[in-house]
Amino acid sequence: MNTKSNQKAKQSVFPVIKIGYDQKIIYCNLAGLPILQDWDCSLNSKLPEYILARYTALKNCFVNRATDEMLVPFRDFVIRFKVVASPVEGFIQLTGYKIDTAVPVRDFKFILN
Repeated sequence: MNTKSNQKAKQSVFPVIKIGYDQKIIYCNLAGLPILQDWDCSLNSKLPEYILARYTALKNCFVNRATDEMLVPFRDFVIRFKVVASPVEGFIQLTGYKIDTAVPVRDFKFILN
């Protein structure tokens, strides 16, 4: 990633997280740090197994190097991530691209009626 796009990622309101094929977090912009905290991990630490179990798109990317999408609930929001393997660089990149307001569980019955 060149310097210009690195700067853009650091300043983005969307989270960007890079995970090495050894499942260590190798990069995270400022917007992604709260998500890492929510996942009980940090930069240079290994991604917890329960995160891989929870997000099959991420697990599939590690296994098959397949591009996919995943939804991550965070606080009162749901963040949509593109999950992309970069075999040459040796990492998987999670790039947030849309943030939606989560619908509280108590409101589900109104949606269904």
